[in-house]
Amino acid sequence: MAVFLLFVLALLFVWHHWSVSRGLLAPAAVQASYGAGFALCGVFLLGLLARLGVTSFPAVWRTLTVLLGAGLAALEIALHNYPGTPFFALWSAAVIGVSVVSMMARYLPSFILSLCLGKQQHDESD
Repeated sequence: MAVFLLFVLALLFVWHHWSVSRGLLAPAAVQASYGAGFALCGVFLLGLLARLGVTSFPAVWRTLTVLLGAGLAALEIALHNYPGTPFFALWSAAVIGVSVVSMMARYLPSFILSLCLGKQQHDESD
């Protein structure tokens, strides 16, 4: 899972650098790209935190996902240092993408979460 996360982060870094430096995307499309890209990053990050067993509380997984995703997004945007592109606009789009994944993890049915997060579903009758 960690390998997938690193692969997604490297792919996002290369895609954003290539598309912005060549002027392929309008500013609104760059924001959408950051939102969608870091939503995908949030999926892998949430799965990694759940499978590593950082804690047994899913609320902590979701909180850590948003915090770590926001930090990774800030790091990527700072490393690019785009001229004329506001840092906060790109960072907020990325944080919204990670937050949507975190909120979806709260409301998805438990059988989907047990598949994605690698946790077994416990029956209350045991």
